[in-house]
Amino acid sequence: MNERGPAAPRNEWGRFEAGSVERAALVALGGRFGVEVRPRHLRLSDGSRTEIEGASEDGSLVVQLVIRTGDFTSQHRNKLMADMFKLTWVRTCLTPGARAVLCIGTGALPAFRTGSWLRRAAADVGLEVLLWDAGELHALPDAATL
Repeated sequence: MNERGPAAPRNEWGRFEAGSVERAALVALGGRFGVEVRPRHLRLSDGSRTEIEGASEDGSLVVQLVIRTGDFTSQHRNKLMADMFKLTWVRTCLTPGARAVLCIGTGALPAFRTGSWLRRAAADVGLEVLLWDAGELHALPDAATL
């Protein structure tokens, strides 16, 4: 799944420990889309590296997670924007045609309220945004209800 072929898995779950909310979300995303989703380390032909928080082995699905709870801060907003950019880049340059999913927790919902440019930008560049709430995946609520 990179310019030199599939990255060799180290620990298939990377930094996501058993019982972690991130791991549970990746398992749920895999079930939803019918593929196994695991963290992936990508090494490019120029030697640069990056990690994607979740991807299928065949590269048909790429995922970034912003699911920690707490008050929405500028750090949350910055992570959302960085993850949206990373998903767009990975899908465009490394896994053309992949389904790109940003999975957010309830703490990130303020960034996707009515009139939010992030919500519009995600839709415009073809990123699917799903909500992880109470251990389940959901479509984003209607912007008018946020």
